[in-house]
Amino acid sequence: MRWADGGYTVVEVMVFLMISAVIFFSAVTVFHGQQGKTGFEQGLRDSVSKFQQYVDEVTTSVFSSGQYNCAVSNSSGRATLSKPSGGANGAGSNQGCIFLGRAIQVIPGQTSIYAYSVLGNQYTASGEPATSYAGTLPEPALASGVDLTEQYDTPWGKVTSSKITYSAGGTADSSLVSFYNSLQDGYQNSGVAGAQSITARGYNFTSSSLTSVRSDALKSCLEEQNANGLNCLNTPTISQWDICFSSTGSSQTALLSVFSNPSGITTNVNFTSCT
Repeated sequence: MRWADGGYTVVEVMVFLMISAVIFFSAVTVFHGQQGKTGFEQGLRDSVSKFQQYVDEVTTSVFSSGQYNCAVSNSSGRATLSKPSGGANGAGSNQGCIFLGRAIQVIPGQTSIYAYSVLGNQYTASGEPATSYAGTLPEPALASGVDLTEQYDTPWGKVTSSKITYSAGGTADSSLVSFYNSLQDGYQNSGVAGAQSITARGYNFTSSSLTSVRSDALKSCLEEQNANGLNCLNTPTISQWDICFSSTGSSQTALLSVFSNPSGITTNVNFTSCT
């Protein structure tokens, strides 16, 4: 039936509306897909900047701890933070502590990255300056009341996998990598006064859930102990850290590669298939 001479039938109108609806929803799908792709790419660029910030803190020996006292504990023999008696406005003090660096934890399947500040002893038990990581007795700032852990959320994408390449060769799964200073005054090769050379270390530590955050196993690993079912003694250095991200708003995946060198890090993002 036609509505009027020269008009359209009901069937023709319905077909037109159905075609219009298909075009509309296709356009919406493409728009959201493009929006998710843009957000994913921007999020990765932000992550690269965040990693660079953490490592820059190590190379410049900047310790964003606020006003805290740091002293070697008589009971544990390790560097320990505490709040000064004057409260938030009180001046902190440093008694034999050094800022060793940052440890970064990613968790496959999750959208959060955690950065831990790691302290160390400036002197060994014999009173000599500590020149080895074992000698510093590394200690993450995770004490009750003084937890300096930073959480960086990545709602644009989640970690799919995390692999390290050892400096001596070989690869392994690892969810925990540290960037430590060289324990030397100045950086011999950079020509930048006051800068520190760094080294990256990959731990025998994997995690698949948030229950591993701030856990005893993580703490003992950063202390480089053989405890809580993990052997983290003499943690080896690494030359590369590959983190695979998958987008939460599109089908994209990308590989973020972090390359360690004495002057800091270089990064590369490859929008490729990874798991």
